[in-house]
Amino acid sequence: MEGKMRSVLVFGVVILLVGSVFGVALASEYEVETENQETLTDQGVAEENPTEIHDWYDLNDVRDDLNGDYVLMNNLDEDTEGYNELAGTDANDGRGWEPIGEWWNPFNGSFDGNGYRIEELYIERPEETSVGLFAQVGWYDFNATVKNLNLVDIEVTGSSNVGGLVGGNYGIIEKSFASGTVSGNHTVGGLVGQAWLDTRVRNSYFVGNVTGELKSEMGIVGGLVGSARGEVINARAEGMVAGSKIVGGLLGIGHASNSSASVDVMGEENITGGLVGSGGAINSYSVGNVEGKERVGGLVGENSGTVENSYAEGDVSGEGFVGGLVGLNVDSVENSYATGDVNGEEDVGGLVGLNYEVTVSNSYATGDVSGDWGVGGLVGTNSGTVENSYATGNVSGDSSVGGLVGLNEEGTVDNSYWNIETSRQNESDGGEGRTTEEMTWEYDEDTYEGWDFEDIWLDGNHEFVEDHEENAGYPALRWQEEEVELTINIDGEATVEVDGEEVEDGWTGTYEDGTDVNLKAIPEEGWYFVEWTGNYEGTEEEMTITMDEDKEITAHFEEDEDTPGFTSMILVLGIIIAVAIYQKKKQ
Repeated sequence: MEGKMRSVLVFGVVILLVGSVFGVALASEYEVETENQETLTDQGVAEENPTEIHDWYDLNDVRDDLNGDYVLMNNLDEDTEGYNELAGTDANDGRGWEPIGEWWNPFNGSFDGNGYRIEELYIERPEETSVGLFAQVGWYDFNATVKNLNLVDIEVTGSSNVGGLVGGNYGIIEKSFASGTVSGNHTVGGLVGQAWLDTRVRNSYFVGNVTGELKSEMGIVGGLVGSARGEVINARAEGMVAGSKIVGGLLGIGHASNSSASVDVMGEENITGGLVGSGGAINSYSVGNVEGKERVGGLVGENSGTVENSYAEGDVSGEGFVGGLVGLNVDSVENSYATGDVNGEEDVGGLVGLNYEVTVSNSYATGDVSGDWGVGGLVGTNSGTVENSYATGNVSGDSSVGGLVGLNEEGTVDNSYWNIETSRQNESDGGEGRTTEEMTWEYDEDTYEGWDFEDIWLDGNHEFVEDHEENAGYPALRWQEEEVELTINIDGEATVEVDGEEVEDGWTGTYEDGTDVNLKAIPEEGWYFVEWTGNYEGTEEEMTITMDEDKEITAHFEEDEDTPGFTSMILVLGIIIAVAIYQKKKQ
């Protein structure tokens, strides 16, 4: 009997060993051949076994497990099951969709839209706080994520912290989009209402109209995000934005990089900017018209950060502290320009309305400027430093009017110039007047003294300057020619080095045409590099590309694992077979 038992156990062990090897082999083959699994991986689903969303009922059930991982499997619209009961105009007694979570009980999981759309979302909750598809995403240290989600033709109304996608954000929002109308009272954004510290909104945009209640005591409104205390990168907004206190085409409050706004902006009260109401901008631009009252700028209403390598093209109008680029400048402006016409009453400038004890450098303005007092082609009133800059627009006003600076209050102006012919101004409270001939190529020998034509400026002999309508022989900023963009996407857990610097998913950089760029794929532990796709295809981890056009390249990585779940299934099967044989022999 003992001999038979020993034989059965040995046989069971053999089954287990064979099953283990066979299971690993099968699992490996299954992993390669399953198209659905590869598709999900390509579209960024990093979580294991996320809950699938197929209809509005499934979406509504997300609120039952706010820590779960979810993936949208198809479009949801008015014809999808559950729309009338949950998301239409008649749902919830006419209030429409009930936002997922609460500010005190947020969504702390992950939601992958998988590139699909949620259409015709309706929310009418004008008395409620934290309003959007999600009421609140994340809280402090939780790594909540919403990505790859498109909201189309939405209509969302709330009171404060109102956004088409998220009312309040403490997590990561990336590669998401919304279109439609969003309105509220305070802290209103087309995509996100309020984004707190250490949050991210990246590679996302909004198209439509965003409105904050006029006359609101606390009205902060942005085309994409109302108030952004965290990171906003590679974002844009298109349409119209209107509000009362602090209004921006992209952000009411915040700092934007590699971002843009094609938005007409109207602010009723304090601070209004074409891109940002109050904050800063780097490598960004705005092209809409801007209308406000005080602290009104074509790009930034009140610059409390840095404005660098940026521009504004829209016309700007207001009362006080009005500038083609920045209304009130309390930080630095450098390597930037404005081309729109500017109209105001006091402290009105083609580039900056009031430059308050800070520096404006290597910048220019070409728009016409008009006002009553403190009116300048570049800066209306200056108490800081203006250097290596110029202005060419027509300037008119009643008092303290100058071709470059209207009023200089104990400030300094160095190596800066204005065109006395086009401005129709022979005077300026700082700077040096020049004729058109002296300011355009070939320049007069004492014009643009000390300027850096190697790294910062392009002279008028350059082909780009000759062809660029706004410059036409005047110096242009060197970065203006750098119109070739490289975008890096990362599929998997990894980073990519671009010329030795690590970048994250969705990074975008600009280069001169013909620049060689080195890329290196760096997988995290447990992952391995597979291939590059897009405008470059290859399997080598390190490679060099030539930027001769806009390029978008994706680095693909896969997890290095032996699918233990499948192997365990085979092991369990072996145990069951062994026990069954033993029991039969025992009988």
